[in-house]
Amino acid sequence: MSVILTLVLSVLAAPPIQAPRPFTLEASVEGITAYRLPNGLQVLLVPDESKPTVTVNLTVFSGSRQENYGEKGMAHLFEHMLFKKTKSFKSIKEELTRLGGYANGSTWYDRTNYFEIIPAEPEKLRRALQLESERLRAAIISREELATEMGVVRNELDMGENDPLNVLTQRVLSTAFLWHNYGNDTIGPASDVENVPNEKLLAWYETYYQPDNAMLVIAGKFDPVATLKLVARYFGKIPKPRRKLPATYTREPVQDGERVVYVRRTGGTPLLMAGYHVPAGTDPDYAAVDVVDQVLGDAPSGRLYKALIETKKAAKVRCTNYQLREPGYFYCLAELGEKDSPDEVRSVLISTIEGLDKKPITEEEVARAKSALLKYIDLTLNDSQRIGILLSEFAAMGDWRMLFLHRDRIEKVTAAEANRVAQKYLKPSSRTLGEYVPTEKPDRSEIPPVADVAAMLKDYQGRAALADGEAFVATPKNIDARTKIGSLTNGMKLALLPKKTRGETVRAILNIRFGDEKSLTGKRVAAELAARMLLRGTKKMSRQQIKDRLDELKAQVQVNGSQPGVNVTLEVRRPNLAALLDLVAEVLREPAFDPKEFEELRREMLASLEQDKDDPSRVGFNEMLRLFNPHPTDHPRYLPSITERISETQKARLEDASEFHTRFYGAQDGLVAVVGDFDPVEVQAQLEKRLGDWRGQEPYVRVPDPLVLVEGKRQVIRIPDKPMAFFGAGVVFPLQDNQPDYPAMLMADYLMGGGFLSGRIPKRLREKDGFSYGAGTFLSVSPYEPNGGLLGYAIFGAANAEQVEKGFREEVEKAVREGFTADELKLAKEGLLKEREQDRAQDARLAMNLLANLNLGRSMAFDAAIDERLRQLTLAEVSAALRKLVDPAKLSVVRAGDFPAPAKP
Repeated sequence: MSVILTLVLSVLAAPPIQAPRPFTLEASVEGITAYRLPNGLQVLLVPDESKPTVTVNLTVFSGSRQENYGEKGMAHLFEHMLFKKTKSFKSIKEELTRLGGYANGSTWYDRTNYFEIIPAEPEKLRRALQLESERLRAAIISREELATEMGVVRNELDMGENDPLNVLTQRVLSTAFLWHNYGNDTIGPASDVENVPNEKLLAWYETYYQPDNAMLVIAGKFDPVATLKLVARYFGKIPKPRRKLPATYTREPVQDGERVVYVRRTGGTPLLMAGYHVPAGTDPDYAAVDVVDQVLGDAPSGRLYKALIETKKAAKVRCTNYQLREPGYFYCLAELGEKDSPDEVRSVLISTIEGLDKKPITEEEVARAKSALLKYIDLTLNDSQRIGILLSEFAAMGDWRMLFLHRDRIEKVTAAEANRVAQKYLKPSSRTLGEYVPTEKPDRSEIPPVADVAAMLKDYQGRAALADGEAFVATPKNIDARTKIGSLTNGMKLALLPKKTRGETVRAILNIRFGDEKSLTGKRVAAELAARMLLRGTKKMSRQQIKDRLDELKAQVQVNGSQPGVNVTLEVRRPNLAALLDLVAEVLREPAFDPKEFEELRREMLASLEQDKDDPSRVGFNEMLRLFNPHPTDHPRYLPSITERISETQKARLEDASEFHTRFYGAQDGLVAVVGDFDPVEVQAQLEKRLGDWRGQEPYVRVPDPLVLVEGKRQVIRIPDKPMAFFGAGVVFPLQDNQPDYPAMLMADYLMGGGFLSGRIPKRLREKDGFSYGAGTFLSVSPYEPNGGLLGYAIFGAANAEQVEKGFREEVEKAVREGFTADELKLAKEGLLKEREQDRAQDARLAMNLLANLNLGRSMAFDAAIDERLRQLTLAEVSAALRKLVDPAKLSVVRAGDFPAPAKP
């Protein structure tokens, strides 16, 4: 599927306001209005009163495509530098923590963007706009900050080097694009990242970070008139640059023969990738490229799935395309099992992709592909938050309105068009094969030039925008007042919160609970596989029919399960809610447990586990959790190693999963939470009809999880040929979430590793030392019994293992010994309380909270009490709780990576 279409955004209903001075009104399409300042800055407003947040996104139209010799990775390095400081903001990360919500940035081939999703408060919006205006023209780029950040970026580069698929993709693209910068990975090579002079960074800033090369998007709940005044205040005073923006003119020559790239590294499973050049994202052919992508790579209807997965030749397949400003790329990937034949898979992979002229795409396949592609667009049209960030992608192609034109083109694609495009671009001479042995005949493929975007969009009007939802303030009191608690005749508990939402969206979670410690002993693998098989077919519907029905309903369903329960999460629009609940009930009650699907699931799981066992982060994090949760191997709460999971999966039996479902599944001890646009009476009646008579054989009794003291343990896992390593450490202690020390420990954890990289641990390991790309802490506290722990982690270059552990230990010891400062506590209170507030404002998270409350017999008053206690906390209380519960001498440590073997005695 297209990298862009998986990020497709929502548009909102709001009439455009007349452009106040000094703005010029440029265009308005489906609720999005574009203005321009005299200095060239384009401003997009997307008002949505139903959101409690506002998204501010600054996009600069420069990425790796503009980088010159010796500058590879500079656009990405510069993104990192713009989280440092500006003229007025001495710490951008601390300011983002004060604003609350979520913030980030990203670099791609044609653009770099910086965004924050913050509470919809006028003062916070003003500060965010001031911050982004200074990022654009008042950032401070110092040699000292650059020296530290180079190490952080190098650590991120090492992370990518750990992933065989990431490395293979880099090699295929760099082989396919011999001249164009689309062949260069955005992170760049270590030599450029570590040696780029400060003067080049400043020159990049002066050239590209100018208002005539940028777009500002403001989406969510805000006053458009007042906001435009703020934009004029902070951005309007920036002068229009005198320089002429450099144009990129390198065009990749027509590929004149098959190319092959070899990657030989330790770990992982065999991979085969076949890639082809395709036109620019604005080209009229590109909608058909998306359709062909779906026809080939979808699961389970795709051509490659049927040719390689159903025949057990490979474990996984997928296709991806890069929809970019200039001619981009399309590739398909096959992941093999250890014993699969690369020769056979290579032949089938290539013949399936390039053989569409012999077996043309059908109208049925096109209809299914279009339904899936348009479903992603339709689903995200209901969430205004995404638009503020994701308009960057289409704007980087040439104009943000390309989103709507591309959608319209997808709707018009026919089988004839899809076949024409496939035969035009998917030729042997355009292929680059990432594998071990190359073979093919030459057959050139012409790539058309970039289309005239302005001409295509000159008279484009778009279509009617969606209606707004209500402005629901998600305070604990309001949530409790709106939530209706009920139950079915079999005992299943319900929490129903109806409210008007954008696009009539409904989100729900169903939790099926079953069994006790005795009955679940030895059933862990069967429980997991039973849950994984639910969406793979019922007694009435095949897996494909279920998928087609979900696409038809424009719904998403996910099933996650392991004993002692299974969660089913739903997202759908109100008109289709009843039909979706019927489908989910059938999936839960009548799974087919088809042997063919079971074997395909086993192969998928084994392929993923084989990849995981050579990933230091996955191995290390799993081993850290295992260290602090010791149980016998047949205990319901036992956490297996990745190697153990491979062995268990190989030995797993379909009949065990089927028998587990028959014995344990039922709704009598289940929980349901629904949030969104629905009628609670109708929903309860339908749940009663579909699930009210469903009872399992084994009643639910929670499996106890008492504290097991683990102190001073140490484990080192050596994984060769992996430059990025994992460090984990923690202590456990008796603490329950209803005890007095809990709020203080929440705050202590936030101070140690929370906020926007502003806690003690990330500040030390990333900001000061420059060793780690990601580091932090997290608090785990049970609501059932006194069982808690404070855990921390870091990802880093393996050569820095001793320094990372030393820095982590020193920060923990200092916090326990000296406590925190008043300024730290003030900033942490603002950030943590806003984070909790934002969690309640997101419907999916709110449904999870309501489900947890049903389970615990609580209301949102518990959350309100925690919030109030957090507001009243003193430095002395936080320090006392930390000192009472955390003993640095008892830290247990796990390391995973390519470390030298211990010296022989």
